[in-house]
Amino acid sequence: MKNYCKLVPRTPPEGFLNWCRARSRTRDEGEDPLDIHGLVFEAEWVEEEGIAPLLEERKPRKIKMVHLRCTACGEERWAQRMTRGATGKADYGFLAIRENGSESVFDGDETYCPACGDRVIAKKAAKLGHGYHVSGSAYFLSAQLLPDRALALTGWCVERRFGRSGGAYLHAQPYDAYVFTATDCAKLTGWSKQYGGTAGYFRGWNPEWRQPQRWGEGWGQETDIFGLTPELVAESQLPHCKLYEYMTGRLFSPNASPAPIAYLRLYQAHPNVETLVTAGLPNLLDELMAEEMRGDRWESNNRGKLALPEIHWKEKRPSATLGLTREEFAELADISAGYYGQIEVGTSQMSIDTLIKLSKTSQLSMEYILLGEEIQPDADLTAIEALLARCTPREVRLAEKVLRLFLLRGDA
Repeated sequence: MKNYCKLVPRTPPEGFLNWCRARSRTRDEGEDPLDIHGLVFEAEWVEEEGIAPLLEERKPRKIKMVHLRCTACGEERWAQRMTRGATGKADYGFLAIRENGSESVFDGDETYCPACGDRVIAKKAAKLGHGYHVSGSAYFLSAQLLPDRALALTGWCVERRFGRSGGAYLHAQPYDAYVFTATDCAKLTGWSKQYGGTAGYFRGWNPEWRQPQRWGEGWGQETDIFGLTPELVAESQLPHCKLYEYMTGRLFSPNASPAPIAYLRLYQAHPNVETLVTAGLPNLLDELMAEEMRGDRWESNNRGKLALPEIHWKEKRPSATLGLTREEFAELADISAGYYGQIEVGTSQMSIDTLIKLSKTSQLSMEYILLGEEIQPDADLTAIEALLARCTPREVRLAEKVLRLFLLRGDA
């Protein structure tokens, strides 16, 4: 495969950082990592204030105070200087006043801005120098076409940075890029493991892309891709991969976690995987792929290749790839074979009513069918056994098909 190091941009596309900022606020991962600011502090000599000089009948002295500057609100404050450590080697910080008391704050400590109240990281100005501190980071993907119509999915490490002056900004650092042609994929890396003496090993940023011959998929799951549109995919070397539909087709499970890199590698090996997407089953793929990508074995994966032995890849129809006949699938959902045929070819999506019928036919709850939660070995199976006892032999066989399809057990 040709070298793409000079063809994949290392600067983010226009609007990308604003998009990342909005996505970071809505990600369900607790605190927004791109909203963590800093409080830059520096000791300075200032003339003392107050009535002490008057009471002592002397001129005001010069005293050391700590100047604070918040990167969130831009406000500046003064605080009492505090020290710690042995004499001559003492480190200094400042005294943070709280409603319920006070505390000493030093370089790297988490505290709160005395002006706006935001949680911040305290950083000594002298340690920042002419550089910057990364107070938080998050990872995002963007999509674009290269001159040869190869589809590039670029991974970025978006950092919240602030410097000595107190200015804060977002910076997108190229992390990984995956370039997809019709049949192959190249991985570009923007970082490497480096050694820094007393600092030990750390991740360092490369000034240029590197394209290793041997690589493994390391991006994993992603909920959204900047710049990904049906038109972009249609113009690529993979016009029928249904990547956009795979990423956006989770009508009933919005918290599902697609894996776009692994999906495209799967499509390159088995193009008929897109029929499962057009049949409205991207969640099925998510669980199958997650099962194979889970654990230590995937850390040494070979160029992101998946097997998914549960799927019959030689079959073309979605029902057949999952071990079901078209009639069984249609009968199972209490829908016509013609309507299911439309689902298979992608002209129709599975509706909520169809899912309800499927739930009633199989005597399984919709939550159980959609989420596919595993039954623990020590779980009480009495209720399920009672349901199966009321089924006819045909219904039992169909229920088994449902379990194979939606609980992803394969040929149990």
